[in-house]
Amino acid sequence: MPDNPYRDLDRAELEGLGSGLGVQGGQAREELLRRDREYADEQERDRREWETRHQAARQEFEKKLAKRQMDHAAAIAKEQLDAAQGAEKAARNAAAAAWAAAIAAIVTALGVIGQLIVAIVT
Repeated sequence: MPDNPYRDLDRAELEGLGSGLGVQGGQAREELLRRDREYADEQERDRREWETRHQAARQEFEKKLAKRQMDHAAAIAKEQLDAAQGAEKAARNAAAAAWAAAIAAIVTALGVIGQLIVAIVT
């Protein structure tokens, strides 16, 4: 488009000219509409850019949140594994102590039986 004399005018001047009739009024209104469309397009571009940045930030947040949750779950699972292993060791020690007590009872019983035999024989 060749140099448009209306491009350099401010909005108030264009609105004043645009309220008139004739070619000059039509061109002024046309320039106002062009500026409005340009402004709306710029606003739409800005909105889309903001949405893109917002979506990227949201995805990054969700990614970090998922990692924190996984790390936390792994730490809890490790604590539970450690507790289960401790319980298993305690159960094995208790079983060994029970066997030792049973063997001691058998040995004691054999000792008593031995003493009874000696007492009967003598």
